Amino acid sequence: MFVFRVDPSVLLLRADWSKYWVKGGQKVADFIVVQAQYRPAEDAWTSKVVHTISESKDQDTGFTALGEIIKAHKGTNARTKVFLFTDGGRADFKCADFIYSMYCLQDAIQLRIIHIVLAPYHGHGPADAAKAQANKKLKNWFLNENEVYHNLETVANVFNTVENHQAIIFPQLTRRPPSPRFIGCSLCFQFTYDTEEHQIFGYHKATFDADAVPDYTWTVVRE
Repeated sequence: MFVFRVDPSVLLLRADWSKYWVKGGQKVADFIVVQAQYRPAEDAWTSKVVHTISESKDQDTGFTALGEIIKAHKGTNARTKVFLFTDGGRADFKCADFIYSMYCLQDAIQLRIIHIVLAPYHGHGPADAAKAQANKKLKNWFLNENEVYHNLETVANVFNTVENHQAIIFPQLTRRPPSPRFIGCSLCFQFTYDTEEHQIFGYHKATFDADAVPDYTWTVVRE
C-alpha cells in the first residue's frame, strides 16, 4: 500500500460527480471534491469537502472547480504537487476531454498534477461518504420544512450546514473546442503531464510517480 509522507507541499484531491433528486422532481448536479492536506501547526491531516452544484452536469464545470481549488492552495500554501484521485468513469474522468483539461490546468497553474484512476463504481470512497452526508441533510431539510425545490441557493444553504462542507454554485459554462483524441487512454490508470514538452503520459498501472516510464505518450498540439 502506498503511504503519503507527512509533506505540506502535497495536496490530495478526490473528485467525483453526483446528483440529487430533490423534492419537486428537480435534479441537481454536484461535482464533489474532497481535499486533504497536512498542516504542520496541528501535526495532522485535515480535510474539507467542496460541492460545486449546477443545474446540469458539465465537464467544464468540474474542470473550473478543480482549477479554483488548486489555485487557492498554490497562493496560500505553496503547494508543489497535486494527487488527483477519480474513479474510472469513461464519460467523466478516463476520457480525452478530462485528460486534456488537466493538461491545460497544469499548464495554467504550473503545479505538477498526478491523476490516479481508482476502481470504478466502488461506492465506498470519501466522495461517496461526502455525498451521503449532504444527501441526508438535504432530505431531512425538505421533510422538516415541508418545502419543494426552488433554486440552487436552497441546496447550497443546506450543504453549508454540514461540518467541513462548502457549496459553490456554478452557472452552465460555454464549452471549449473539442479535445484531441488520445487513443488508449481508457486502458490507463494514471496520467501525468509535461507542459514544457507538450506531452501527456498514460500508465497501465498507478505508480504514484510522475517520473515513471509511461506506457503511452501523446503529443498535444494546441492552436
